Order: sequence, then C-alpha cells, then structure tokens
Amino acid sequence: MKLRISASGWRCRCNSKHGMFPCRVPPSPDVMAATFMQYQRSGKSGKLSFRQYLVDIGFIDPSIGVAGMDDAVQFVPTPGGPEMLAIPAQPVLGEVQVKALLVDFSDRPGVLPPSHYQDLLFSQGIYPTGSMRDYFKEVSLGKVD
Repeated sequence: MKLRISASGWRCRCNSKHGMFPCRVPPSPDVMAATFMQYQRSGKSGKLSFRQYLVDIGFIDPSIGVAGMDDAVQFVPTPGGPEMLAIPAQPVLGEVQVKALLVDFSDRPGVLPPSHYQDLLFSQGIYPTGSMRDYFKEVSLGKVD
C-alpha cells in the first residue's frame, strides 16, 4: 500500500472504496485468536462454522479484493510503472561532503559517543564490513572518497 500526499490531504492507493487514510486492515492474529475463543464460548460452535460466526457477529474482512492483503502479492504495481531517477549532469567524483545529524530525544537519549558514528560512517578500513565511506569508494571504483 502506498500513500500520497495531495493538496486535499492523505490519499490511500490500496484501491479501497473510501480511498481516504487510514485504511482498514485485517485484524492481528491475537484478535483473531480472541474472536475464535469467543466463538468457542458462545455455544454457536456446534451450529455455525467459524466463518459463519464471523458473518453473524458482523465481521467484515477488509482484505477481500485488495491486492497485497493476505493473498501472497508482494507489491501493488503503480499505475504509471516504475519511476526513473534523474542522472546528475555532473558526475559525482572526489571528496563528497556528507553531514550526519545525531539527535538526543528527551525520552530516549543517545548512549553511544559521537566518535562511534564518526567511525561507522566515515572511517577507512576499521570495520570488517566497511564504513559508509568504504562502501561508496568500492561501488564507485575509487572515484568517490
């Protein structure tokens, strides 16, 4: 499901009838388990199937007819097809200036020192899997540092 922001607000692209955010989604497995337990305790389990019980209590499955909702679809294709990225007119070469913003929130302050992130992002040859700098140097065949 993809959301778009338009002049009139949020728009959902899940092809639902209402088309406005938020979209209805199937209940979590915990909710379905609790509903099944209610079905067992209701005394209707001998007379109705679980599916019939859901209809009886007014449950409507919002995933019916929506691609990607419990039907093994991995993505909903966009109407216009894939979007192309613009290639920069000037090739990216040499030293690239990158800024990293570290934020401490009042309810969750940072626990690692800024030097950890300095090494993680900008070091050369320190981490066995490489830093961000090592990655871009490798994929650009040494053209970006």
